[in-house]
Amino acid sequence: MTARFPLALAVATLVLVALTACLPLRLRTDADQPAAPTSSPAPTYTVDPDDSHTDEAEFIGVVTGYENPEGDYGFGCDVTNCIAVDHAAVNLAMIDTWEFSCIEPSGLNRDTAITAKQDALPIGTVVRVVRNGTPGQSSYNYGGFIHVVNEATGVAAETSVNEQLVAGGFWVPLYTWSNSDLIGNPYAETTIYAAKDTLYTEVEAEYAPHLIDAANAARTQAIGGQAICVQQLADKAEADAAFWAWYAESVRQGDLWYANWLKEHPGGVTCRDGDGDGVCYER
Repeated sequence: MTARFPLALAVATLVLVALTACLPLRLRTDADQPAAPTSSPAPTYTVDPDDSHTDEAEFIGVVTGYENPEGDYGFGCDVTNCIAVDHAAVNLAMIDTWEFSCIEPSGLNRDTAITAKQDALPIGTVVRVVRNGTPGQSSYNYGGFIHVVNEATGVAAETSVNEQLVAGGFWVPLYTWSNSDLIGNPYAETTIYAAKDTLYTEVEAEYAPHLIDAANAARTQAIGGQAICVQQLADKAEADAAFWAWYAESVRQGDLWYANWLKEHPGGVTCRDGDGDGVCYER
């Protein structure tokens, strides 16, 4: 009889555990709750003010400003496109402000484009930089594509800030590799952005189609500065239509006048040649 007691106790214990497992989570006590999974601590980033990331194809850093840390706007990183990451200069690769492809009467809007850049990359933002140049060339350490890093996960956004700025309508693909210098011309035969037949690095070839798609989407939807471009082309089309309508009416009125004149002068134009030299209306 005594040998059966431990067996009965074990069975009762198993039944209690099974019943506890069946309880809804909200009815369990803290002691019943399964242990929470442990998560990896979020990565931490610190600014290295002396790190220029020289010859690094990719690197993680922190936005420290909007001017070349070396203080030189004359080469590679101008005041419009420049981002300082740690102590590295990063010129936003393959894009430029839309004012260069649209003639805006009041002469704006570089300041708006710069503001859009700064809003997308506030100082202190952790970013991943992908250089676009050819290793070994003097310009290699200037240009690049910038991706914002999620500080909680350490994962960089798939879409570059370069592409985001173009999608916002105040930046366009750079004219050296695209037809953006023609798109804003009212006499251009196309309003579709396209790449020129030019040489790219492998990195640029990867990013170029995304920049073209972003530009065409902004143009089609008349976003940001592209709205001015679209309006200019619409105004030009309207003015052209008005001119040709006026011209057609002028021709019609002229033809009508001449037809009436012929009715009034059935003999047509008469000529009095006084001396027979073929010159009319001489005495």
